Amino acid sequence: MKPVQVARVLSAAPHEVFAVLSDPSVQTEVMPCVVSSEILGDTPPGLGMRFRETRKMGKREMTMSFEVTEWAAPHRLRIECNEHGTIWDSSFDIAEHPRGSELVITMDARAQSLL
Repeated sequence: MKPVQVARVLSAAPHEVFAVLSDPSVQTEVMPCVVSSEILGDTPPGLGMRFRETRKMGKREMTMSFEVTEWAAPHRLRIECNEHGTIWDSSFDIAEHPRGSELVITMDARAQSLL
């Protein structure tokens, strides 16, 4: 599958955007599709932090565990997940913009097995 990329201009400073994207505890407040989110283990926020999210996709819910594989506050965050036979690789690039920040999200999914 070819990576999917979406860009948006947000009316918030890069450090504010990064703070929201990198904090699993606020995802249910800012993303309507996220039903629940929890940090796994004792790793503090940053590289190596793991978290689990349950998202509503249509009528179904799917739970996936992620690991932060890049942390370059406040400009880049990357998370990866290897579940359900697929490696999900998402990066969030944040740049200053005259109206706040430009957020570019790139998501790649690579099938590893049938399940």
